[in-house]
Amino acid sequence: MIMSTVSNFFLSEWLWSVTFDWYHIPIAILFMCIVFRFALRIGIIPAVLITFFAHLYGFAVFSLFVVGVLSYLLNVTYNAASYAMPTPLLASLYLGFIYTILESSFFLIVSRWYTLRVIPMVIVTLLCNVAASCVTFYLFSSSLLM
Repeated sequence: MIMSTVSNFFLSEWLWSVTFDWYHIPIAILFMCIVFRFALRIGIIPAVLITFFAHLYGFAVFSLFVVGVLSYLLNVTYNAASYAMPTPLLASLYLGFIYTILESSFFLIVSRWYTLRVIPMVIVTLLCNVAASCVTFYLFSSSLLM
């Protein structure tokens, strides 16, 4: 029962990320580049590279987990009736938190080889993903009104 709910949560979030919330990553990349550049004083090229690869890593790990582990290995099928997303805002925020955890793990891995200020980068990642979630929710809700 719990495994089914958790699996359907991650499947729902992944479907949300590749359908309605596909622009979360480009918006979060833009926000993170700006904040890394001006708040953390990272050069523009390193800021773009670290931000791009963090988001690429987050999306790849999330997709491999959902498609590879849940769908292929565990043979979980999506059941929309077993887990329903409460609101689009919560779906966007949950996705932002998933990306924050995955991108933070990327920073921890990379910090073994390069000198990174991991804690400020994790805080910036959280703030930028929450901001991107709010922006994507606004774009989603405003497109429904038209």
